[in-house]
Amino acid sequence: MPDLWAMTTTYESVNVGDRLPVLVKFESKDTIARLNSLAAGPGADQSGTDSDMIPDDDITLSEAAMRAYVFELLEKGFPIPNHQAPGHRLDMEFTKSVGEGDIISLTGEVISKREESGLRLVECRLTVEDDQGEPVGHGTATVSL
Repeated sequence: MPDLWAMTTTYESVNVGDRLPVLVKFESKDTIARLNSLAAGPGADQSGTDSDMIPDDDITLSEAAMRAYVFELLEKGFPIPNHQAPGHRLDMEFTKSVGEGDIISLTGEVISKREESGLRLVECRLTVEDDQGEPVGHGTATVSL
């Protein structure tokens, strides 16, 4: 099955079995601190987000940061102008923490598409694995095109 690419993906072009592009991330102390800070959003307590201030035993990506990576994966495959659009849904479960020195890969596959209440919806199964092939997280996303 072909890989999806946001620049050319349309509801009509999507088929069950199509794959999202693979997204690979290497984590350092600095990338974790930066992404955790960004994922916390404006107005959040930013104290302790400087990488020099993070204790060595607490250098892990937050769940919000992991979700940001999942959204990045979806944006590579689909033209998503707004994550809050009607019909969009993300259900993820993270089973393992991601820390300094870890490499993770995010993948996805189209499992269904349907029209519902005037929306054109595509559902994907999503997987996050470490560089040993061990699961880090899994779930589904529904994207409205």
